Amino acid sequence: MRLKTQFIITIFLFGLVLVVMATSAIITNHQVKKTGQQERMASHIAQGANELSYLANDYLIYRESQQLKRWQSRFAAFTAQVAALRTDRPEQQALVANLRANQNRFKEVFDSAAAALENPSRDLPSSLAPAFFQTSWSRLAVQSQGLVADASRLSQLLRQEMDRLTETRTRLMYGIVGLFGLFLLVSYRLTYRRILKSIGTLRSGTAVVGSGNLDFIIAEQGHDEIGELSQSFNRMTADLKKITASKADLEKEITERQRAEEELRESETKYRNLFENMAEEVHFWRLVRDEAGRIKTWRLVDANPPTLQTWGRTSLDEIQGKTTDEIFGPGSTDHYLPVVEKIMTEGLPYAFEDYFPNLDRYFRFTSVPLGDYFITTGADITGIKKAEEALKRAHDELEVRVQERTAELARSNMELTIEIAERQRTEQALQESKEQLRSLAFQILSAQEEERKRIALEVHDVLGSSLSAIKFKAEETLHHLPKDGPANIFKPLETLVALIQDMIGEARRIQADLRPPLLDDLGIVATLSWFCRRFGTIYSGIKCEPAVTLREEAIPDQLKIALFRITQEAMNNIGKHALADSVLLDLRKVDGA
Repeated sequence: MRLKTQFIITIFLFGLVLVVMATSAIITNHQVKKTGQQERMASHIAQGANELSYLANDYLIYRESQQLKRWQSRFAAFTAQVAALRTDRPEQQALVANLRANQNRFKEVFDSAAAALENPSRDLPSSLAPAFFQTSWSRLAVQSQGLVADASRLSQLLRQEMDRLTETRTRLMYGIVGLFGLFLLVSYRLTYRRILKSIGTLRSGTAVVGSGNLDFIIAEQGHDEIGELSQSFNRMTADLKKITASKADLEKEITERQRAEEELRESETKYRNLFENMAEEVHFWRLVRDEAGRIKTWRLVDANPPTLQTWGRTSLDEIQGKTTDEIFGPGSTDHYLPVVEKIMTEGLPYAFEDYFPNLDRYFRFTSVPLGDYFITTGADITGIKKAEEALKRAHDELEVRVQERTAELARSNMELTIEIAERQRTEQALQESKEQLRSLAFQILSAQEEERKRIALEVHDVLGSSLSAIKFKAEETLHHLPKDGPANIFKPLETLVALIQDMIGEARRIQADLRPPLLDDLGIVATLSWFCRRFGTIYSGIKCEPAVTLREEAIPDQLKIALFRITQEAMNNIGKHALADSVLLDLRKVDGA
């Protein structure tokens, strides 16, 4: 198969697989976005169920038409959100069906309660009877909890599905990257085996032919383009054999060789000058082996002037061609034999240090192998070694001083430990005092809240009841007056009824400020939601958004009134002093607190 055809087939196969995987990744990414939208919608539905429950409770307590309109508006938005849910899996579809059924039941329960409140034929007092209030609130709470549970479960299932789809998308992306890497590897293998390797064989053959061996035949591998090129070179070699070199070509070759020899002599002179003018020792050795090929010794081939000066020689002729035993005395070869065997075996440069007692000097040597030769350079490091010895002595002296200082620090540490123990006892006494003060403050707060609660009940039971009775009597009197009576009688009575209604609202506000009834009836979660709505009514230019995610039973009872008072004070400060246009009221549990 020709190289071009094989390369096109490889690109086509890899491209086809890559397109399939990329399409799968795009589809999976679309599914991830769709599932994410559905999951956020389920979360909003759970939040909307809580809001509907709070609005229904407010209406059951205060029975105001504005609260009923808010509930109906929020329920319409909630119904639209539930209707927009679109799921594919059976378990998710079952949860959506439950949501829609619970939504309808929730509306039926609220409508029945609202109809009972608005039906004038029903014999109910001005405030809901406790049994009717508890029954309606319980039924609404059951339906609300069902909606929240189903929406939360649906949100969890959608989040799990989104995680699975995200993992699948990630695997597809890794698969695409891996496929691309595999394509590069296959392309490299194809290029190396079928092209580069063949070209390398062809280049080696042309080098042999270029050296003058016109009888050499290049191997013709395969029937591709490289094989055709090999055939062309073989034909060219056969044609060259028929041609005889001319005299001009021979003279040109001789001239080129003479020029190369001249350049070689110039290079040799340059490196010879460098060799002799180096400040470090440089000596060149040739190995001497025994019959088994093992290194027996080595002889000096050349050495520069610094080497002769260090060795105490006046000329190179005194030591050239001699072994180390002959130059430095018996045993010298055995001393350096492990080093020489190491550099010749590994074929790598090797650095080592040695001490010469007769000179009282240290040297650092570096040996480089060159076939059966090796070059060694040496540098005098006596000054460095003596500096290291001085540094070691200073280090030993410093160690002694450190030990002495450590003993002093140990004594100081003992004294500090005694002082710390005294401070700890003092801090413990302070902590006990703080606990007593905290307990006293809690008792004062509890007494204050009990007094607020008592006053709030007094306002509700005495002032509220009296005002309601006055209003009822005034309305009854106004109702029994003849329709055609004088206008000067109706107008004062109507003004009096409106004034009494304002006083009832003011009494409610005072009671809510002292002690909200929702705090004792429904708990802190409903109270905070009610307070946000009331804050928005008073400060219409500031939007208050509650974001309470805790359940009522998760909040300790002793903290509920403190949480409400903190919120009350902070929100009042915001309304009076902060130039804010929105407030986010968030209550959550972090690290168990």
